[in-house]
Amino acid sequence: MIDACNDNASPRRVGASRQTNRDTVWSVMTGRPHEGVPSIVMHDVREIETWILRLLSAPVCVPGKTRVELELLSRELHAPITFALPDHTRFSFIDFPLHLPLELLGVDSCIKVLVLIILEQKIVLQSRDNNALSMSVLAFVTMIYPLEYMFPIIPLLPTCMSCSEQLLLAPTPYIIAYPRLSPLQDQFQSKLPDDVWLVDLDANKFTVPPTCDDIPPLPEPECTILKNHLKQCLVEQRRRVRWVACDGCFFLSPMRPSRLRSMECTKITGTQNFIN
Repeated sequence: MIDACNDNASPRRVGASRQTNRDTVWSVMTGRPHEGVPSIVMHDVREIETWILRLLSAPVCVPGKTRVELELLSRELHAPITFALPDHTRFSFIDFPLHLPLELLGVDSCIKVLVLIILEQKIVLQSRDNNALSMSVLAFVTMIYPLEYMFPIIPLLPTCMSCSEQLLLAPTPYIIAYPRLSPLQDQFQSKLPDDVWLVDLDANKFTVPPTCDDIPPLPEPECTILKNHLKQCLVEQRRRVRWVACDGCFFLSPMRPSRLRSMECTKITGTQNFIN
């Protein structure tokens, strides 16, 4: 919204000289004094402040019962953005892709990592993709819900940190992500303690520590049921995108559109047009 207003008030749009480029919506919003600012810029700033006030004045959504709709444009141009909370029986909100480890490792390997986490083993994850590496660590910790991981978690160990490999000597269980393309890779591998499990996300490979036994299997039929549920979730994730957005609603856990439409609605509308 601020970017749209800022573009509308740019000197090229209003026919002003390039010297007035400093008088932008962003400059005023970030603390520039209001004296001498063009009226078209101040108009947009007041409009944005009105939107902020409307959002702050909106009632907090009751989980599973009410929702807030934000209409930036007419419904013919764009569906309203809807904010809602699932009921308390749903998983909590997350801001990272929970399915990423399933995509990278597959269901069977993911279950092995979850077993290692539950057994309080020392785990080091490696990958060439730093983003996937850190997101996978967060996803694994979240997937043990309703349990909580109470030991150190390092989503990405800085390679520039001197003697960073010393953290692997910690006496407690941990989950640490270490970039595979680090210039200190060989040194890191040679100093890996004998009780650390190394999981390669790129090659889907487990390195069993010399002092540890193999991963024990989960009891049946619970293991098969869990695998089937995870495979079903992975198929649904690939088939549709309703996990993160549906009917203009943004969620990080699934909610049926029919359930959403049954909620009481508070609408926030305005007159500002942000399309040229």
